[in-house]
Amino acid sequence: EVVRRGAMLRARKPTEQCIVPNKLLHRLHAGEQGAFTIAFSNNGSLLAVACSNNDFTFPIRLYDSESGMLRHEFVGHHSLVYDLKFSMNDNYLVTASADGTSKVFCLGGLSSNKRSSDEDEEVEDGGDEGYEDEDEDEEDDDDVSDMSSLVGSKKKKKKKSKKDEDKAKEGEALRGSPFLMSTLQHNPPVYLYCATFQSASPGTKASDNSAPLVLTGSFDSAIRLWDPTTGSNLGLTGGRRYHESNVNAMVFDHKTGRLYSGDGDGCIIIWRKQGQSKAGTDYVVMRKIDKLKELKGVPITSLHLDPSRPTGRGQILISGHNNTLKVFDLSTQRLTSSSYAGADNHNSIVRASYSACGKYVISGTDQGTLMVWDSKTGLRNNSNLDSVSYAEPLNSVIWHPTQHIVAVCCYGGPYPVLLYSADRDPSKQVAIVSGEGEGGGEGASEEGGDEGDKVGDEERRAMLEEKRKANRARYNELREKALARRR
Repeated sequence: EVVRRGAMLRARKPTEQCIVPNKLLHRLHAGEQGAFTIAFSNNGSLLAVACSNNDFTFPIRLYDSESGMLRHEFVGHHSLVYDLKFSMNDNYLVTASADGTSKVFCLGGLSSNKRSSDEDEEVEDGGDEGYEDEDEDEEDDDDVSDMSSLVGSKKKKKKKSKKDEDKAKEGEALRGSPFLMSTLQHNPPVYLYCATFQSASPGTKASDNSAPLVLTGSFDSAIRLWDPTTGSNLGLTGGRRYHESNVNAMVFDHKTGRLYSGDGDGCIIIWRKQGQSKAGTDYVVMRKIDKLKELKGVPITSLHLDPSRPTGRGQILISGHNNTLKVFDLSTQRLTSSSYAGADNHNSIVRASYSACGKYVISGTDQGTLMVWDSKTGLRNNSNLDSVSYAEPLNSVIWHPTQHIVAVCCYGGPYPVLLYSADRDPSKQVAIVSGEGEGGGEGASEEGGDEGDKVGDEERRAMLEEKRKANRARYNELREKALARRR
C-alpha cells in the first residue's frame, strides 16, 4: 500500500510537465563493476540494468521501478553490454554486447502491458489476469468455427483452428516465465554498440504480440537486420555498409517509421523502410548528414528524439565526445542555436536524453556528475541532482516515461544504480490520495485548500525567482569563462 500510494504521488499526467527529482528513491545493486546502460520499459513498470561482475559475467537484471525489488535476472553475456531496448509492447528486450552477440529475451508474465495502470494486484507466475478478453475472443472464434462446420465449411474451420493454436501458444509464452528467445550471433564476432526493435508496420495491430525485427549496429560500420524468431540474419540495411565508422547509436521514430543512426565520425544517416518484406534491402537512405563542421570527426555516443515533437518533424539530441551536446532540427536539417553550457564529455561513452515531456535535457559527465538544462533556453537547472557524484564517468541517465523519476548508472566499480524522484504539488497530492474513495477525502482536500494554495503560490513564486536569478548568474559566469577562453 505504501508503494502504491508513493507511485500515485509521483505519477505524471500525459500533458503534465516533468518535475526535476529532488530526493533519492532507490539504490539498486548493479554488480561488482556497476552498470553501463539502463532502460525503462515503455509503461514504466520495469527497469532493465546491464550489470557487470568481476567473474566475467554480465547479467541483465529487471527491477520493479516502484518498489525497487528484483523481478528477474537474465544471464548469457560474457562481455560488456552496451545497449538495452524494450519493444513497444514491452513483451521483449534486446541487448547489444561486446561478446559479438545480441540477445532477445521474452519477458513472459513480467510484461504488464496487459494490465491497466490502475491495477496493483500481484500477478504470480504471469497468471491469467488481463487475459480474460483474449479467452473470450478464443471462445467466440470457436463458436464461429462450430457454426461454419454446421454449414459444411471444413476449410474455414481448419484455418481458424490453426490460427487459434498459434495464438494460444503465443499467449502461453507471454504468460509464462521469462526466457531467452534467440541469440543473434555475428560472424565473425564483432563489438556491438547498439540494438533496437524495428518500428511496427502501419498495418500492424496495436495488440500484436509477435516479436518485431531487430537491428544491430556494430564496430565494422554495419547495421544488420535480424529475425528474432528464427535468429537468422536478414542482411545489411540498404544492402551494404553506408557508414564509414563504427555505428554507436540508433533510434527509431515510431511515429514515422524512420531510423536514425550515428557513427564514430560524426555522421548521421536517416533511413526509411519501403515494402513489407523481411529484408535489409527494404531500407533506403533518405539523407546522409556528414557535412556539419560541428560534428565532423566527433564520435557520437547517443541519439534521442524530442518526445514532444510533432509527427514528421521535431529534433534529435546528439551527444558525443569533445563536450558535444547539440540539437539537430529535422525540419530545417540544421543544428539549432541551443547551447548547453557545461557539457563535459571528452572521450567517454556518456549519454544524454530528454525528459519524458521534452522540457529538460539531462546528461552525465566525465566527472561522474549529473547536469540538467532547459531544452529550449539552454539554461542550467540547479537542483538536488547536482549532488549526484560517481568516481567514474556517469554513463547513462534516463527519465521515467510516466512518473517523476530519473535513473542513473556508472561503470567501473561497485556503483549502484540510483533512482531519484519528485512528488507532485502538495495540493494535488491531497486530491490524488483522497480520490481513492475513502470517505472524507474530498472534505480534507477542500478544508484549508484556499489557505494552502495561497501560501503555496507565494512560496513557489519566491523559489522560481531565486532559481531564475541563480540560473542567470550561472549563465553569465559560464559566458564570461567562454569569452575569456576565446581571447
